[in-house]
Order: sequence, then C-alpha cells, then structure tokens
Amino acid sequence: MPEVMNSDYIRTAKAKGLSQFLVVYKHALKNSLIPVLTVVGLQTGILIIAFIFVVINLLVDLLYSAIDPRIQYK
Repeated sequence: MPEVMNSDYIRTAKAKGLSQFLVVYKHALKNSLIPVLTVVGLQTGILIIAFIFVVINLLVDLLYSAIDPRIQYK
C-alpha cells in the first residue's frame, strides 16, 4: 500500500480534490490488492493439496484395519 500511495495517479487524484477516503478506496486499494490476491491464490492451492493428502492418509489408515483384523485402533 505505501508504494501505491506514492504513485503519480494517487497524487493526481489528490490534486483533483478527491477526499482521502475516495483516493484510498477507489484508487489505491484496488491496485494494492493485486499482489495479495496472487499470494492468496497460490496458498489456497497448497492448502487444498495438503487437505487431500491428509484425507487420503486417513482413508489408508482406516483400510488397514478393514484388511487386517489384527490391526485395531483404540
């Protein structure tokens, strides 16, 4: 956000007399959210893969007891 607030188009919006609220929420916030969305998207993919991995390991552990009755979970 600090990098975006020092941009030319932010200075231009301020020079036009727009309020600080409009400058931040209409101009700065939209452009500063782009890298955040990129990181969130990448992290969501890693999270989904980890969740699938955990579920598959749980199913395999449960199948152990179904296949071999000597294996019991207490």
